Amino acid sequence: MERSTIVRVHEGLHARPATRFVRLAKGFESDVELVKDGKAVSAKSSVKLMLLAVKENQEVTVRANGADAIEAIEALIGYLENPRAGLDDEAEAGGSETAAAAPASEPVAPA
Repeated sequence: MERSTIVRVHEGLHARPATRFVRLAKGFESDVELVKDGKAVSAKSSVKLMLLAVKENQEVTVRANGADAIEAIEALIGYLENPRAGLDDEAEAGGSETAAAAPASEPVAPA
């Protein structure tokens, strides 16, 4: 099964967004591909994703085959359409604790 969407990831799937996309894709047992301009690559390989050179506002298709294909497609399309939503999961896992604590710290007076 497959579904197409317009990529809303700022500046496209460069290193960091591609890594997040791959991490999400690897959470599913299904075989998952990302298709752009007729070329399909594994959604579980950040190198292949970056070589696809997906840019913001381009149309892509997420294709999945397996027991959790529907869930995989929904999650990956969700990330491509709203990449900020996935950052909530990272914060829960402790990935953003330092950044969240920074605004609460006391300002340092100049010497």
